[in-house]
Amino acid sequence: MACTPTFAVQARPGAGDAIRYFIIRSNSLQNIFISVRTGAWATTRTNDPKLDAAFRSSREVRLIFSVMGSNAFQGYATMRTSVGAFPKPVIWENGQQFGRPFGVEWRVLFELPHDDCNHIRNRLNDNKVVYMARDCTELPQEQGDLL
Repeated sequence: MACTPTFAVQARPGAGDAIRYFIIRSNSLQNIFISVRTGAWATTRTNDPKLDAAFRSSREVRLIFSVMGSNAFQGYATMRTSVGAFPKPVIWENGQQFGRPFGVEWRVLFELPHDDCNHIRNRLNDNKVVYMARDCTELPQEQGDLL
C-alpha cells in the first residue's frame, strides 16, 4: 500500500547513486498508521542530521520500521523531503507534535517476524542481526535489499 504524498517531492541535485537503509523504531503501531495517513515521519533531534545527510547525498533513503516490542518489522517507506521540510505539523498518538517532520512515501506494509531475519547481519553494527538495532541504525545496502 503506497501513500500518495500531499506535498512536493524535493529535487536533490548532486544526490549519489546509493540507496541507504535505516532501521526506524516506532513507539507504537498507531504512529505508523498516522505516518501512512499523513505521509510524514519525525525522529529525535539526535537522528535528524544523520537522516538529512543521507537524504541529500544518496539517490534514495529507505526507512525500515519496527514497533518496539513487536518482534517484527512492519514495513518500509522512502524519504521524500529533507528533515523539517514537511509543510504542516503532525499530531502523533500522544496528541502532541514531535520532532521536525519530513515527507515519506510508504512502499510496503507487512509483518516480517524478526525470527525470519536471523540470517541477516549488519556489518555496520558489530555484525549483529539486523533487528538488534537502535533507532536510526544504518544498514549496508546489501542487507537492506535482503529485508
